[in-house]
Amino acid sequence: MAAKRSINSVTYCVPGLYVSRGLRTLLILRVLKISYTLTSMKRLLGPVMYALSQLPRVVIFLLFVLFIFSLVGLRQFSGDFYYRCRLTPVPEDGVWELDESIERPCSAYGYGDFECPAAHYCGHPDMYDLPLGQEGMEDSASYAYGVANYDNIFKALLTSFQIITFDGWADFMYKYQDATNTYFSRIFFPMLIFVGGFFSLNLIVAVIVDSFVAAKEEAAKTDTSAAVVPKNSEDSDKKSPGEPDPDKSIAEQGSPVRMRGYSYRSWGDIHLPKPAIAPTEAGKETGVERFRLLLGTMARHPAFNLAVVALVLGNLVVLALNRHDISDREAKVIDALNTVFCGLFWLEMGVKLFGSGLQSYFANRYDIMDCVINIFGIAEVALTYSGIGHGIPGNIMSR
Repeated sequence: MAAKRSINSVTYCVPGLYVSRGLRTLLILRVLKISYTLTSMKRLLGPVMYALSQLPRVVIFLLFVLFIFSLVGLRQFSGDFYYRCRLTPVPEDGVWELDESIERPCSAYGYGDFECPAAHYCGHPDMYDLPLGQEGMEDSASYAYGVANYDNIFKALLTSFQIITFDGWADFMYKYQDATNTYFSRIFFPMLIFVGGFFSLNLIVAVIVDSFVAAKEEAAKTDTSAAVVPKNSEDSDKKSPGEPDPDKSIAEQGSPVRMRGYSYRSWGDIHLPKPAIAPTEAGKETGVERFRLLLGTMARHPAFNLAVVALVLGNLVVLALNRHDISDREAKVIDALNTVFCGLFWLEMGVKLFGSGLQSYFANRYDIMDCVINIFGIAEVALTYSGIGHGIPGNIMSR
């Protein structure tokens, strides 16, 4: 038996906004936690985040190019798709009947490439002040259901963007070539492909590549400065704080960092730095401070990060179990598991928040993103069990 779908989106609470996407979809952003939890992926995430900060300038330039070409296309091609081959020389009873077998736009004044066959007449509804809606172009896949054209600036921008992605740009060129100036169409669309597609879009790729190169050079400088050896013999006898002592074991050294080429034998070999805690008046740590120290140490332990990665992967598996024909019992199990994961992620946030302190926690942009996702998660759970959004008219609720 089909079950009622739990509407997990605030958009369902607003009349007229029947968006079939749940708030639970935003929880997929938790997969980003893997990127900045694992060190190897974090090194890749840094250049990507830097590249995203540099992209607005390139995107603004791309929008400027699209706007210029859209204005030119709007001036030249506006309404030309409505030149069609008709069965009568003039409208009859307010209707100018089309020949549905001919889908190509026609040239009414001899400027285009296609002219209607004998006993047909090329015409535009504006010639007799007829409404454009009766043409039925909104129902035709050949004319992109009336969406992709140069009839207004918004459709022109969408059409230009579609063209620079190389999606059916030749079809647009051929159709406007049939209806309007042949040579202008042959020049306009290739120029849009060259300037918008080959040049502007590749600027985005160039910015991303440049960001990776800059990050690689910065990492090389860091490695070089870390490998500098003291010049005088007196300093050479002294070991730097992060340098391993070959006469002591790793556990005896209590190294706070992992050196390159030096591996740990067990989890017990890892010595983690204590978070800074203000001393008490008696000079001793209170129970609360010791508990905070324990949480801070736990949050920095590699095993804790691996557990977080396992939680993220498990949450993604649960989210992927949802399907169209899911039963009521399975839906309740998924809702319960999602609630458990939501609680575990809040527990993880609490460990980090109390262990590092409020100021330190919110100084990290990744922790801020975690906090926002967790807020979405608790809101989704609240909507799931509160029943808000049920009873929407129609069959939208049915699975």
